[in-house]
Amino acid sequence: MGKRGPVGTVIYSHVHRIALSQVDRDLLPFFTALDKLPPGRRNAALLAAIRGGQSAAQSEIERKESKRTSPKIDALLDDL
Repeated sequence: MGKRGPVGTVIYSHVHRIALSQVDRDLLPFFTALDKLPPGRRNAALLAAIRGGQSAAQSEIERKESKRTSPKIDALLDDL
């Protein structure tokens, strides 16, 4: 047991920045609540959310278009 809890082997560590726009406004309460959690619980909550939405996000992960085409496709989809 370490000073910060159980010691484990970290297999991945990376920081991602996220920006919410008006279209993502419904997610704001989740992220503001997440900010108030201690780091261990914040990590667990994020992983639970990712596990719950992983299959839904898979199509976005697998999208294959060029960097030039991607913004144009996103703009077209936003207009639908």
